[in-house]
Amino acid sequence: MTERSLHTRRGVLASSSALLGSIAGCTTVFSDGEPPPKPTLDDFRGDTSLVGDRPVPGGPRIADLPELDGRLTVYVAGSASERYERLVGLLERTYPGFAPTLRVEPADVLVSALREQADAGNVRADVFLATDAAAVDTLADDDLTAPLPDDVTARVPEKFHPDDTWVGVGAHSRALAYDTSALDADTVPTTVYAIPDAVPGPVAWAPRSYGFRTFTTALRALDGRSAAREWLLAVLDANPETVDGEFFAANAVARGDAALALTSHQDVLRVRAGRPDMQPGLAFTQNDAGALVNATAAGILRTSSATMLARQFIRHLLSAEAQEFVATDALAYPVTAGVDPVAALPPLSDLQPPGLSLSALGDVARTESLLQEVGILP
Repeated sequence: MTERSLHTRRGVLASSSALLGSIAGCTTVFSDGEPPPKPTLDDFRGDTSLVGDRPVPGGPRIADLPELDGRLTVYVAGSASERYERLVGLLERTYPGFAPTLRVEPADVLVSALREQADAGNVRADVFLATDAAAVDTLADDDLTAPLPDDVTARVPEKFHPDDTWVGVGAHSRALAYDTSALDADTVPTTVYAIPDAVPGPVAWAPRSYGFRTFTTALRALDGRSAAREWLLAVLDANPETVDGEFFAANAVARGDAALALTSHQDVLRVRAGRPDMQPGLAFTQNDAGALVNATAAGILRTSSATMLARQFIRHLLSAEAQEFVATDALAYPVTAGVDPVAALPPLSDLQPPGLSLSALGDVARTESLLQEVGILP
């Protein structure tokens, strides 16, 4: 996949809209060359039934920050990448002089690409934004990311910036989607080690997704390779419903094809938002890898020639408007004070994640070796 410029793409859309307007004999907002209006808070706020009435978010607003001006190449990775692509687009609409170029692909593809570019001495990205902190932490472990200034990292809790090599911009927890006709809140497993034995039906999972690799890395780090291998084999022996992504795992529960799914809280909420007639239950395990709270993370590539602009860009990701987007469009936990998650989520402080630093998640090579050994990865 090639990199593409949001600035150029919008110019093409504007020209096309003007042409269509003249053909139809009517005017459009683009017909006289006028740029579209700058986004308001409502543009940053999601519009699903899960959002509801919300207060004005707290914290520094975009208007309080220095303008974004110049060219910036951002690599965007992960299962919610299209949402963060929209967020970058909103920032580009806010600043006429800001010309971002995006490359949007799965995390493992972009990590490999950046490593290859580094080996060739030609890293083309300025910022790496991934919906799984493990992907950014992997690059940090390779010394490919630059230190972030204190005023950026101080905006978020320390657990979402274990050091200064990257910073979280949104948080999401591993979770269980469950069929409420097969399980109730009192009988949903509170540990992944009760799965699949305590589940009265098929289990859905997406074992080739990057999120599952991170989960397995956490399982290894917490309980050891042998325990992780034994658990993987137990689930495989139970003939699980295997799908390509964790949204589809949650959707398998909504369709009645599985009694329980290993997924993330965001994917459960996305299914609920898209299928109001089919509402899978949402549950969290306790103090194990199944309760891992991960982060969407951003880091600046050490070789970037636009370091100042990249820092300002990350400051914008932590603005009140962007954090409102994180909460209501990405359906994640915002990481800055003054912005609440959607009401469908329990407070982040109520979750019981394991005591594992996110900096431990960058060790995916040994996880991939394990997944290959048990036959999940080729």
